[in-house]
Amino acid sequence: MREPRNCYHVLGLSPPVTAEQIRSSYVRLIKQHHPDRIRPGASPLRLQQLQHAYHTLRDDGRRADHDQALLEHAQAHRADMRRARRRISRLEHPRRPDVKGPGSSWQRPLIAASAGGLLLLILRVVLTP
Repeated sequence: MREPRNCYHVLGLSPPVTAEQIRSSYVRLIKQHHPDRIRPGASPLRLQQLQHAYHTLRDDGRRADHDQALLEHAQAHRADMRRARRRISRLEHPRRPDVKGPGSSWQRPLIAASAGGLLLLILRVVLTP
């Protein structure tokens, strides 16, 4: 999931903000990044980002949609992190042997490690003069 652009950060704000704070931040930044004030050949991307952020945050409906998208992204990110921590925990702490029978998932890393060790031993014997 791609992170939605945070319009608050584009304008240098953090919620909750008032309409006056949004407007004053927009005016201040638009003056800094106006095409007449920046060097020739500069990218108009920052100006477009500012205009989009202001357009989004000045309308209450669009701002509510934006806030909801940020919230949903944060919740999805937290869920992904929980899943990743569980996976790492399972790798670091495999199940006990008495929980499952032979050939179970806890034995696979041991089998792979012993097979890799055996392969290294064979290569050492073969390649040693």
